[in-house]
Parts: sequence; structure tokens; C-alpha cells
Amino acid sequence: GDYVCIDDFVILSGAIHLGRFLHIGAYASITGGNGKDSSVSMGDFCGMSSYSKIFATTDDFAGGYLVGPCVPFTLRNVRASHIQLERHCHIGSHSLILPQSHFCIGASLGPMSLNMGRKFKAWHYYYGNPAKPIYKIDSHNVLDKETILLNSTLKEQLC
Repeated sequence: GDYVCIDDFVILSGAIHLGRFLHIGAYASITGGNGKDSSVSMGDFCGMSSYSKIFATTDDFAGGYLVGPCVPFTLRNVRASHIQLERHCHIGSHSLILPQSHFCIGASLGPMSLNMGRKFKAWHYYYGNPAKPIYKIDSHNVLDKETILLNSTLKEQLC
């Protein structure tokens, strides 16, 4: 999308859709999967801080399976899903998002936090391992600022 800033040393792999007005910080990575049963979609005004990770596909270490790409698929327990971050979602530095995670509009994950496949409520800020809701975000203020940006010439000053 327009107005996307991807910093140095970011790794993007697999099926990924990026919206507008989006920033991905240095050393972040997104593993999007094959696009059929796994992908990552980030809506407009989303962001990932440095060193954050999103995995749409990963080995499940529990249950007595082998792990890793050098092992036949039939001996592994691979978890894969479509991960969606709707508009105005943010991921703090050093945080991890695993398959089956979903961020409703305005949901954010604080630094050094973990989402192991939960659906985050709209306009809530989550933090911890596992992440728990800490407070609500002022959606009216955010959406008012979005409207100001989209209806102004401020866009010319970006990226």
C-alpha cells in the first residue's frame, strides 16, 4: 500500500498483504505461509516495532512430534492459519504473534508480549506473556486523527 516504511534488516516471507500508512521496524519478521491455508494481512495504520515477529505457520513442539523443515511433514505437527491485523493495530518491540491470532480494529500488543492464537478485542491494549488486556484505547481520538490525515495535505510530508 501507499506510505509504507520498511526498515533495514526486516524479513518478509510467504503470503503477506500490507495496507497503507504502515511501518515495520528494523529486524522485525513476518512469515506468511503459503497463501492457501496461511497468510498475514496488516490493515491500514498498523505497525510492528523492531524485533517483533509474526508466524502464520510454525511447528507445535507439544505432543511427541519432530520439528523443523529437515524432517518429513508427516512426522511434524505444523500449525498454520491466516493472521489478520485490522486497522490501527500495533505490535511492540520483541513481541511474538503465533498462528490463529487475530487483532480486531485498534487492538495493540505491548513490548515483549505473546499472543498464542487469541482474538484480541477492538481498541484494547494487551501486555504480557501470555498477553492480557491492560486498558482501552480512545478510538474516537484515533479515528479523528485518521480523518484529519486523509483529508489534508499532510500526506505530502510522509516517507
